[in-house]
Amino acid sequence: MNDALLWMLWVLTFVLLIGYLYFGLRQFKTIKKTPYQFHHHLPFELDEKPIAFQYTFQPLKGLFVFFLVSLFAYWESVFVYPGLPITYVLLTLMIIFLLSTIGIFTLQPKRIEMYVGLASLFSVSIIAILFLGSYVIFTSPYSQFQTFLPWTTLAQGIFQFILLFNPRLKDWALLEKVESSNEKPLYRRPTYFVMAYTQWLSLANVMLWVFLTQIEWLIG
Repeated sequence: MNDALLWMLWVLTFVLLIGYLYFGLRQFKTIKKTPYQFHHHLPFELDEKPIAFQYTFQPLKGLFVFFLVSLFAYWESVFVYPGLPITYVLLTLMIIFLLSTIGIFTLQPKRIEMYVGLASLFSVSIIAILFLGSYVIFTSPYSQFQTFLPWTTLAQGIFQFILLFNPRLKDWALLEKVESSNEKPLYRRPTYFVMAYTQWLSLANVMLWVFLTQIEWLIG
């Protein structure tokens, strides 16, 4: 892979993600009149619009999809080697991750079971990518990733495993009761909503891996 092209894909990936977050946060505050909170709001809610806007052109979703395409191109360029069949297994896991990411970040679920299934696939695929990625890097005959990336990738896989098996995720749908002047009790989503911050931390974990991969490429 041409070094200049690889750097271009890496920079483009982060620029698209930063652009998505910047415009998404501004749009959310404009429409909802309240700031978006990563520990409280689910990812798809960043681009959740009133019904009047749902069937109009939505550039924010397009920006996120381009981010995922750029990320896939970067991963395919860095990790797939024709002489190593196991790298195609890694690529398959990456495709599963990207598809599930589209589902939980851009689609408003009509059934809760579908959303939970996509969220589970999202988290499990990240764990599989990081653990298999660590193994591939450890055993690769190519030396450019042998400085620190095998160990940091393994550590990130363990972190993702801990996120997925957080006991609070078992009761993620429980609401908290709030005091009300009415006789009827009111319930709301917790301020620190475990499903929301787990998904955002998971994406951050993936992007940290992408960042460290390019740093390793630079110094390896």
